Amino acid sequence: MSLSETSVLTQHAPNLWTLAHPLRLGLVEFDHVMTVVQLNDDQLWIHSPVAYSPALAQVLEALGTPTFFIAPNTFHDLYWKAWFEAYPQARFYAVPGVREAHTELPFTDVLTNKPPAEWRDAFDQHLVGGVPKINEIAFFHPASNSAILTDLVFNYETDPGFNFATRCMLKMAGTYNRRCTVSRLLRLYLRDKAAVRRSIDEIADWDFARLIVGHGQPLETKGSHALRQAYAFLSH
Repeated sequence: MSLSETSVLTQHAPNLWTLAHPLRLGLVEFDHVMTVVQLNDDQLWIHSPVAYSPALAQVLEALGTPTFFIAPNTFHDLYWKAWFEAYPQARFYAVPGVREAHTELPFTDVLTNKPPAEWRDAFDQHLVGGVPKINEIAFFHPASNSAILTDLVFNYETDPGFNFATRCMLKMAGTYNRRCTVSRLLRLYLRDKAAVRRSIDEIADWDFARLIVGHGQPLETKGSHALRQAYAFLSH
């Protein structure tokens, strides 16, 4: 894959950026998307951070003060140690289950359906039901009409130059050259499909245009519709 080790952020709207960084798992290499939102007083809200580097820290600090770090599900648990060391004054929020799995990491807060006071004027959020293995939380940023997800859907509409092992893995997962698709792995983890359906409906009711995902390209339009379509299989 042709992803480079870069710290260049892509701006999608005022105060909203993403960074797609290589994620290597043996021979497989795809991307891990970090989202950054600038809040009031230049505080930065950082969702699913990629690997720490001094260069990336410098880019972030040019935008504001890294203040809130988000572990949005139990799968995106890489890289945390270096961020804790770099920003000991920050607050680190995680979904239920992360602190129990990583007692060595001093997460300060547990995420729920209710946005904390620190960002309740900037976001809505929803802890997805029915998938306790990953406990993903979704966010909605009304100012940019954007939803921020992690592993609920992948969006690899085009192949940016994946190697053979990565193409095979994504084909097995059912996410290769597919628009806004639920991976076969995540489908295996669905425990209460009715609860998942209710959560997807509540998230889609935010009626967002832009959909940012943890793996793949953001959808810039009709994101809410695409999410409903991805989970249409739960209606049968």
